[in-house]
Amino acid sequence: MKKFNINKFNEYILLFFVSCFIGWAWEVLWEFLKEGNLINSGTMRGPWLPIYGTGTVLIYLLLYEYKEKKWMIFIGSFVICTISEYLTSLYLEYTYGMSWWNYTDKPFNINGRICLPYSIVFGFTGLIVIYLIVPFIKKFIEKHNKKVLFVVCLILLSIFTFDFVFSTINPYVSKKIQVINMDKFK
Repeated sequence: MKKFNINKFNEYILLFFVSCFIGWAWEVLWEFLKEGNLINSGTMRGPWLPIYGTGTVLIYLLLYEYKEKKWMIFIGSFVICTISEYLTSLYLEYTYGMSWWNYTDKPFNINGRICLPYSIVFGFTGLIVIYLIVPFIKKFIEKHNKKVLFVVCLILLSIFTFDFVFSTINPYVSKKIQVINMDKFK
């Protein structure tokens, strides 16, 4: 049996939460610049969007060993995040009968769930993850007490879990969310 690696645990959890927060901040800023309002565009109450954290951790787990091949990181991130976004859209629509995003006005979209321009952005985001965010997290972990970071990670996970459970029962719905006709899922 493998021994528990506290540094790897801290790395994955901090990478997840840093990415969740950056994604949340990015979307809040984007909505503010577009609409002039501060809008939480996620399903949860906290300052995080799990789709960003999940995509980042998947990129790290599946692509980090190929970090010498930038083209592979780009293509892999493009594919991983596009599939993640499509599946998340299906899950949210099926579970809540609502759509948190709609790309029907974007070129080369599939059912308004994904589109080529954002998939290309995902490819470039993967490069940022591998060459900037992961090294930052690794250096941060090296400089701090691993047991203190472990406790911080457990606290973050506890708060996130509570928010996730609460928001699963009672999702946050901003004004921009669209109600979907659920007959298509029957």
